Amino acid sequence: MLIFLITILILAFLFNILRLVAKKQVEMKNAISWIILSIVALPFVWFPDILTFFANLIGVQVASNLIFFVAICLLLYLTFSLTRHLSKQSVQIRQLAQKIALKEKSDQDEE
Repeated sequence: MLIFLITILILAFLFNILRLVAKKQVEMKNAISWIILSIVALPFVWFPDILTFFANLIGVQVASNLIFFVAICLLLYLTFSLTRHLSKQSVQIRQLAQKIALKEKSDQDEE
């Protein structure tokens, strides 16, 4: 029963992400990691022994520790990615503001 519920939640999340992309509220390049994560999570929900196999292969004692480790790594990557994106937008905003100011200045000089 729990596997069925988690599967429904993952599929609902995946559907919601795809709906937001279709409505152009989220760009595909930003949603692709969530789509991949949702699809990759399904086999681990259906076959929990896969997670235990990977935990033993890596040398992690408990499979839940592997989940937390992977989640922390993904969150760090997401944070870095968003920081990079924010910095890029900040530079673009500053450049646009400077161009607008120069254009307004040249328009005032022409009058």
